[in-house]
Amino acid sequence: MGSGPMRGGNWVGSCPHSCGGTTSTPYLVFFGDSYTTRPGQSEEFQARYVAVLMDALNVYKMILVGLRYGGFVAYSLAAQFPERVERVVICIAG
Repeated sequence: MGSGPMRGGNWVGSCPHSCGGTTSTPYLVFFGDSYTTRPGQSEEFQARYVAVLMDALNVYKMILVGLRYGGFVAYSLAAQFPERVERVVICIAG
């Protein structure tokens, strides 16, 4: 999970895609062209929306890599939905 205007460009060159699976780098809500009118935006809020995205893509479990703010969101997703997370890598998150 990346954030900011470069999104995946922030970390793709640093993290090899050697897991043998599909790689996805979603924009988090409020980054890129995404938005919502719902109140209470937080890491927990973002994590719930990543879980919704996982459902939409028929992804039950994944390995998360979170950079900076994305690391907080990845941690929150793992805490809220531990059955959906195989591993978490958090980079430069604080």
